[in-house]
Amino acid sequence: MKPAFALLLVALALLASPAYAQIELTEADPRDGARLEAPPGTIHLCFSELISTFRPSYQKPDGQGLTLQISFQPDGQCLDILATLPEEPPEGEYTFTWQVTAAGGGEEESGTLRFHVETNGGPDILLIALITTASMGGAAVLLTFGYLLRRRIGFEPHRLPEDKEEGAGH
Repeated sequence: MKPAFALLLVALALLASPAYAQIELTEADPRDGARLEAPPGTIHLCFSELISTFRPSYQKPDGQGLTLQISFQPDGQCLDILATLPEEPPEGEYTFTWQVTAAGGGEEESGTLRFHVETNGGPDILLIALITTASMGGAAVLLTFGYLLRRRIGFEPHRLPEDKEEGAGH
């Protein structure tokens, strides 16, 4: 077979088979690695292609799965996954895994999103405000007490002491 003819066969084979782009995750809310005060009840995902099938799994830190409901958006590329969370969800790392198949061409892609949940992760602002206010009040009371004591004993640090009597022989 001549090289030109072989090149023509390769070009025809490429034209005959459709070239599909790999399906990719384009948007995730919340994002992977997010630190949250509560696990997300809704996860929003968008993909680069129309979706034909979607298989999710959402696990609590103890490994137990959550019940999910999938809601496809009208554009066919985005969807919302609604999770039934316990009343008091445990702290730790929640894992959301997904597998998706593109409508055109049947390409499959999968991935994992992890969310770290800490319910008491930040400082208590009211407690900090209370401590600051008490500290300022205590300082004001001490300064007032010191000022009154100084006045009572007659100590004036900015005045020179008065001479009781000028020297008698001078």
